[in-house]
Amino acid sequence: MVRFSRRVILLLLLVLVLLSLVVRYPLVQHERNQTDSYTMHLLSKSIVDQGYAKWTFSPLSYVGYYPLSYPSGVPFLLAEIAVITGADIELSILLCNLLLAVIFCFGMFGLSREFLSKPEYALLATFFAVMGARFVDTSYWDGGARAPMVVLLTLAVFAAFRSSSTGQRKLILVACVLALGCFATHHMAILLVLFGIAYVLAAFQVQFLLPRFRVHKTRAAFAWNLTMLVTVIVTAFILFEYFGDLALMNLRRSSFFDLEPALLSVLLNMGVAYANQIGVVLLCALFAVPIILWRSYLSTERLFLVTLPIAFIPMLGDPIYVSMLLSPFVACLGAVWISRAAKSSRKKAVATLLVSLLAATMFVPLWSTNRWNSAEYLSGDMVQVDSRVYSDATYLDVTYPGAFAMCSNMNTLWIQLAASSETRFPVGGMMGVIYGDITLADVKRNVTWSDRGFPANLYNWFEYNDGPNYEILVMGMFIYGIGFVKSSGGSADSGGYFASHSKVLAIMDNSLPYQYAGTYAKQHSGLAAQLENAYWGSNQTNPGGVDLPSYMIYASGRITVFALQIPL
Repeated sequence: MVRFSRRVILLLLLVLVLLSLVVRYPLVQHERNQTDSYTMHLLSKSIVDQGYAKWTFSPLSYVGYYPLSYPSGVPFLLAEIAVITGADIELSILLCNLLLAVIFCFGMFGLSREFLSKPEYALLATFFAVMGARFVDTSYWDGGARAPMVVLLTLAVFAAFRSSSTGQRKLILVACVLALGCFATHHMAILLVLFGIAYVLAAFQVQFLLPRFRVHKTRAAFAWNLTMLVTVIVTAFILFEYFGDLALMNLRRSSFFDLEPALLSVLLNMGVAYANQIGVVLLCALFAVPIILWRSYLSTERLFLVTLPIAFIPMLGDPIYVSMLLSPFVACLGAVWISRAAKSSRKKAVATLLVSLLAATMFVPLWSTNRWNSAEYLSGDMVQVDSRVYSDATYLDVTYPGAFAMCSNMNTLWIQLAASSETRFPVGGMMGVIYGDITLADVKRNVTWSDRGFPANLYNWFEYNDGPNYEILVMGMFIYGIGFVKSSGGSADSGGYFASHSKVLAIMDNSLPYQYAGTYAKQHSGLAAQLENAYWGSNQTNPGGVDLPSYMIYASGRITVFALQIPL
């Protein structure tokens, strides 16, 4: 590869920064249609409105280790951006994503320089990481916490390695602060333990094991790492149920391969999943491992790139999260292989391969974002009311400000409408805390020490027992109809709860007629049928209809809204 001057390197890094901004240029009118984004949107909006996070019952609440809480770094960040800029939360999410893209470029370049001596290859590694399909997806007008977590982790590892290589002990403090930021951003920060294990394994080889071999150091390194690889795989199978039912279900049937034995399908689909989310550079990274181990000079930094995937083997069954954490280091491994291939005498073949890699790395995230952008967006379902055009969310905001609503689809639909309007959807968890349905006294009275086993106990230290489950009340009324409120089969809390939530909007997804869509199943909705056949007031006659005191309809192509007074 051609050597570049320092000025050219800086210019190319600036080009990567601009490229990372270009691929996040919004081609849609709203934040990405993802559950995580709208959840962060709601939490951030609550901080702006209330002036504080209502779910912080304990210092552990800030990192999500206390009941009815979530790592709160992203909601606070978005709220601060909104307050400082005066923008709404949706625009703040876009600004935050653009800022993350820039920071990740510089952080990734610094990190890759710890593993690659030549800046030209560090630029390649930065390109592969910044254009990783999964990272682009989760930072393209998306308020989720995964992309910020990856950026903070990259900076934390970079600070730790730079402290080790330069002897600047103050950088250890910086790394610790960044690591704390990781815990305040996402629960998968617990996997930082695996990064520490990988570093210990690499340092042990360089400082204690390999110095004992006067000759054949590379063979010893290869044999030692191969032994660790086999040991971890066997241990993962025996102790951690590596391929449990969930992994088999997700990785066997939801991808390209469905073969026998099932383990073969899991392995093949896992490879496809990681290649799709990290990028085609993953193939180069696989060939880089033996190149590192057969070098005459083995450093802790280079061996870390080998021991890190070994440490992550017990977690590889969850590619959605793990792929993002490993992506920066896979990019470095890929650049290591390209640096070795560039020394080959087949210059044309290497150049063709490199161009193909760059093109494929650009194509995958662009294709992925285009696929997401082509998806139907709920509030893009425009309707005309009184000579004005509204989206569903805007109509709810203007017509029923501050209203309570219950939704036949308890997944993305309700949080999308809630985030885009002032409508409140009665549910449990953090939303129940924000709406005031769950108080500090309720939480203190019901908190116990968790007895969950590994790996759930990694972030569930306390549990909230015997608390009201408002999702069950909403589900019961949707499935069984109005009679559920007074029936003996309903929850003991239903009467008191619906007494304070008697004036509600019942929102139906028109793609699910007469159905209630829960998290895992769809059931017939008795309430939907009752509302369809209801009539206004008790003085009118409608054989077979249902007498509901207050009743009206708003309908669009996507949703139908019923406003009613629940009879108690």
